[in-house]
Amino acid sequence: MTGNSILLSGCSFSDYCGWGLIGSKSDSRCWYNILAKEHDLDITNISYGGRSNREIIHLASKEVLSNPTTYNTVILQLTSASRHWFFRETNPEEFCIINGDHISNTKTMAEQQALKLVQVEFSPISVELKKDLISLLMLQFYLHAHHIRLIIIDAMSAGSRFLANDQLGSQIDLTYSSGFNNSWINYQIDYADDNQHPGEKTNRVYADLIGKIINKIKNEDKILL
Repeated sequence: MTGNSILLSGCSFSDYCGWGLIGSKSDSRCWYNILAKEHDLDITNISYGGRSNREIIHLASKEVLSNPTTYNTVILQLTSASRHWFFRETNPEEFCIINGDHISNTKTMAEQQALKLVQVEFSPISVELKKDLISLLMLQFYLHAHHIRLIIIDAMSAGSRFLANDQLGSQIDLTYSSGFNNSWINYQIDYADDNQHPGEKTNRVYADLIGKIINKIKNEDKILL
């Protein structure tokens, strides 16, 4: 790679990974820390546990547009397509989540009832998926125009659902991608401390998967020199 500045945006798979608290990113067992160390990469990680694809894509777009000359690669780690994130007004790190049939982090009965109503409205998620897919394609277009590579990780089968949209899905550039044939969650062979997230051995697998893509990019750059 001609440079090594990478932006990573994802959910808990790319945040605390099941070790420590949400928002902590220092554990050496996390796949992106392994990747950065072994490939000498400067990774700016804006991932945060619980975020939906909408936040993952939009926050990456905001960061790139705010710092147009900073990054030569963006890694988007897509999460569950049925997850919807709602920021709280007073603190951007406080949130409620609809994750399929589960609602979490509500503080009042009124919030719980409101999200139940939203949950019903989101139950046919095809329209929501299309909105996220359009956002992804807009970001992809911008990155391509500025010669910034985009690595897309399908962690929990959202990517395969994106591809199912024939008209829009066919426009996703999968040159640098991982998990679209077999989503990352299917590689899980052990658990982290919270017994929910993939563990140390699995994060090693994840690092190797992206490491192969990084090596591919490095080899392409050598040919261009």
